[in-house]
Amino acid sequence: MPKRFEYSNPADEPPRFVCQLEKLRCQHVNPKTNHHCRRYQIIGAGYCFQHLETDRHLKIAASTVPNSGLGLFAYDKKKPTGEILFKYNSRKRRGDFIIEYEGEVLSKLAGDQRYGKNNTAPYSAYLNKDFEIDSACLRASGSLANHKPRTYANARLIVTGKNVYLEATKTIRNGDEIFIDYGKDYNIGQEGDSYTHKTKNIRTHVHHATTTRGGKLSVVDLKSLLHASYDNKQHQVGDFHLDKELSSKTSKVYVNPKTGQTVVAHRGTSGFSDWLNNAVYAYGGKKAYQYTPRYKEAERVQHQAEAKYGKTKVSTIGHSQGGLQSELLGDKSKEIITLNKATRPFSNTKHTNQTDIRTEKDIVSRLNPFQKKNEKDIVIPSNKKSSYVKEHGIDTLDRLDNHMLVGNGIMFYY
Repeated sequence: MPKRFEYSNPADEPPRFVCQLEKLRCQHVNPKTNHHCRRYQIIGAGYCFQHLETDRHLKIAASTVPNSGLGLFAYDKKKPTGEILFKYNSRKRRGDFIIEYEGEVLSKLAGDQRYGKNNTAPYSAYLNKDFEIDSACLRASGSLANHKPRTYANARLIVTGKNVYLEATKTIRNGDEIFIDYGKDYNIGQEGDSYTHKTKNIRTHVHHATTTRGGKLSVVDLKSLLHASYDNKQHQVGDFHLDKELSSKTSKVYVNPKTGQTVVAHRGTSGFSDWLNNAVYAYGGKKAYQYTPRYKEAERVQHQAEAKYGKTKVSTIGHSQGGLQSELLGDKSKEIITLNKATRPFSNTKHTNQTDIRTEKDIVSRLNPFQKKNEKDIVIPSNKKSSYVKEHGIDTLDRLDNHMLVGNGIMFYY
């Protein structure tokens, strides 16, 4: 029988909210063979128990706190008990990344409808006054960290936009259980498989940060991956490994085996044949461009990557002509991120999952003054002494904060 979550107050009959726990395929990808782990997981969704240990140095086991069910532990069987696995830098007041806190991002209205305005949501973490992230139905590993007051906790939740992760606040050794402070108002009681109302605060206590951790795409990742799209000899970019089987000369597929994040990077113009493709787009628009060999190749790589790794785990990125391809091909992926994409008047169709980054003086990306804009778009200030060629380049990203998070991150619900 499938595992399910029930939420109720003593007066609720039937329960206020019921859902089946999601089963997710393990994110691990073998960097040597590019084979994806075939196991599926419900409790600790996202990693099978084997790869939760090898990739993230964690395990799920019975909590050391009485009547608390399962807990999250630092664990590596290849290292001795007591060896440090996660560190905290007291001078910088930052600790090692532990794991993401995954779930549905709900609006305040959706959370109130699910749990009631004055009730405690047992797996929900506060993001801001408008949103919370709920792991009730997606029971990923991060949601299994149990509560201890801040004095005794060894980790905390960090918010970056609509992404949340666990960060060490003390030295965490092999075998230690990981605890976070849920906040003074968080209190939950259990009756069988259902949860009862205890307090008026439905949010878990979290801290906010501006940096990005845990495999989320940052400006520095974006720059490195866009450069790699032009380099046929670069098989690794940080934690991202090239999927040689799917990649082509003009469209590369990179996978982060630690997080399962996949990036399809479409290259910009390089060589005479690419200028012919540009000419087709300039004179015939996107319908004519979709018949070019360059587009067909990008289409094949994009579709194969989405089929192999899952559309919701694929970030589609591109520079210049590659930005145009990303816009045309990435509408079903998790996010589209373009840098100085190729444009022409009335020809671009922007998607809701799309973020456009352009340099203020870039000519290529402003040929369509009527294209739609959204709050995620970024305009990079131009260097007055820089040439138009340099203003179109990838290195203009250096003018942004390297740790800025761009794109959609995780999906959210209203």
